[in-house]
Amino acid sequence: MSNPETILREIFTRQAGIDLKADMAPQVPGYDLMVEFATLLARDPAEEEIQDFLDRHPQLLLSTFGAGDPSILACLVKPPIGTQYRADFGLLRYDQGGFQVILVELERSGARLLTKAKTPAQQYQRAIGQVLDWKTWIEVNKRTFISEMIRLAVNAPTLAQRGSRGSFRTRDAKHIEGIARQYGSDTLPRISYQIVISRWGVLSEAEQTRLILTNQGQPGYATNTYDQLARQAFVSPWRGY
Repeated sequence: MSNPETILREIFTRQAGIDLKADMAPQVPGYDLMVEFATLLARDPAEEEIQDFLDRHPQLLLSTFGAGDPSILACLVKPPIGTQYRADFGLLRYDQGGFQVILVELERSGARLLTKAKTPAQQYQRAIGQVLDWKTWIEVNKRTFISEMIRLAVNAPTLAQRGSRGSFRTRDAKHIEGIARQYGSDTLPRISYQIVISRWGVLSEAEQTRLILTNQGQPGYATNTYDQLARQAFVSPWRGY
């Protein structure tokens, strides 16, 4: 089992352009959060523990999938996808590419990515199947799905009101509805699917290469490691959110 210091060194390397001591030490809240996250990952926690941590520290998700800017409209915890499925998180955001919903599926940070035969390992394969089930349902029911996501966002509390965890919105309700209309939520919505699994620092070179090639191949979903979440959280303006 790794210790937190080892994980921090693996996540924040000079190759990644971040010096752990020089860059992180002055940012006390950011450093404390990274230590807490690394301590959690060192225990190879259950998926539910990671879900709870990210629920309490949503900036880790906002910075990675929100491009580190104020375009995030809401963060939904366990949003429904029809009556059969639930994502772990759903983020609503917008930019000049249109209105977007990002659905996130979490898996264990200690999960294997590939088998010896270089095929997706069991937990990774399950996650892929899950997001493809979401995608299949949403493609047929896109208007219903988007309407429900906007409804949940409008009715969510603000970040200040939500307490320590739970769904929240970053704009007032009318602003969210107006942005959704203006950026094509009813005509050209974008929906992306994100799997978060394993850690880059423990992947073999072959697994790292396969992960890069898989993401470049645009299979209808993207796969991220927990290292990516941590790096983005540190370098993003959302760190103080």
